Amino acid sequence: MKTEGLTDKQNKFADAYHLSGNATESAIKAGYSSKGKSAEVQGSVLLRNPKVKDHINKLKKSAGAKHIITRNKILDKLSGLMDNEDPKVQLKAIEVANKMCGFNEPEKQDVTGSLDVNIMYQVVGSREDVDKIKGEL
Repeated sequence: MKTEGLTDKQNKFADAYHLSGNATESAIKAGYSSKGKSAEVQGSVLLRNPKVKDHINKLKKSAGAKHIITRNKILDKLSGLMDNEDPKVQLKAIEVANKMCGFNEPEKQDVTGSLDVNIMYQVVGSREDVDKIKGEL
């Protein structure tokens, strides 16, 4: 579904994210770079874009219960695979289910306080002093 005011890539991202729930994979499918953390960063940026968020919400509403049923059916199948005799199949099923449920996302923690730092430095006078200091490290 194409939305006015979004680029083709933004529309493709929203459509892919609506189906998978994975921002990084959706960014790659939409055509953003997969090098390094580029897709991860781009996915995060797109999810904060109000127009993209609105489009994703519209897709969710239009899919209604159909989307929930599909997601639940997938999780049921994965749950069944977790009882498989092959440990590789079990681990893959757990990995995919965790990703779908968002369990792999890092928890954000606010950290406040102060930190005392002592900085020590040494004035170097000659090339021999530099070599000596390097040798001590």
